[in-house]
Amino acid sequence: MSAAPRSPAQLLAELAEGAQLRAAWIPATTREADPPLYEQAGRLMSVTLEPTGREDLVCLVAGAPGSESSAAIEATLAPYRTAPFLLLLARSEEPAGPVRVSLELLRDQPQLRARDLGRDRGPILLSPLRRLLEAESLAGEWSGAAAGEADAAETQRADTDLESLWTQAGQDRRSLDALAIRWAGEARQLREARVALERANAEIERLRSQERHELARLQLMLVEERAWVAAQARRIAGSTSWRLGHRLTRLGRRLTLRADRGTDLPAMIARRMDEADLG
Repeated sequence: MSAAPRSPAQLLAELAEGAQLRAAWIPATTREADPPLYEQAGRLMSVTLEPTGREDLVCLVAGAPGSESSAAIEATLAPYRTAPFLLLLARSEEPAGPVRVSLELLRDQPQLRARDLGRDRGPILLSPLRRLLEAESLAGEWSGAAAGEADAAETQRADTDLESLWTQAGQDRRSLDALAIRWAGEARQLREARVALERANAEIERLRSQERHELARLQLMLVEERAWVAAQARRIAGSTSWRLGHRLTRLGRRLTLRADRGTDLPAMIARRMDEADLG
């Protein structure tokens, strides 16, 4: 036999300890039926007065107008893309209403689990199996549709299976955390490698720029040197001493019957310097 029934506010507090609850929808009928629950929810999470379809918890009064049956509750929760936790409260005139409606919901939706279902009255907390697996740990005994009819051995086996699923989910979370840490490390190494490559490329470009600048400077010096040599050669070729000496040399060759090559070395040097290709 499960533990004594908890109050709706106690169930909510224990649920918040083991699961992440960001928002809860508590309609007016629920607020009127149990004001402490509304106050407790306001301290733990955001409370919406109209459903948005994104709440993590929905609190309803079993048998209240508009939610007399499990079908009405299913229609109310249909817009939710991710099924929320469901807390069913009892009306004073029908204390067994939450248990009755919960059994109907469990028969129609095998993915649902109910906490401490082995009793005949009081509030009932239901959870989709996905929410149970995502939670760190949740108090109480969670069972499915057969819990009300199964013997103790079946109940124990269902609890064991659920505990195994929780254990496996914890292992999966740890594995995912390890993979996330590994990926983060590899991403950091990749960023560092990219930064190092960019710095190396920048250094290579700086060295190439220096080489181009130095090559341009040497080419300019060579042009200036050639221009200076050409100017000096023309100056020599235009001097009186060179012309006289050149004429005497040519005359001497003729007198000694040697061939006159007719060379004008300064002029040839000047032309060579002017025609030089520095490209």
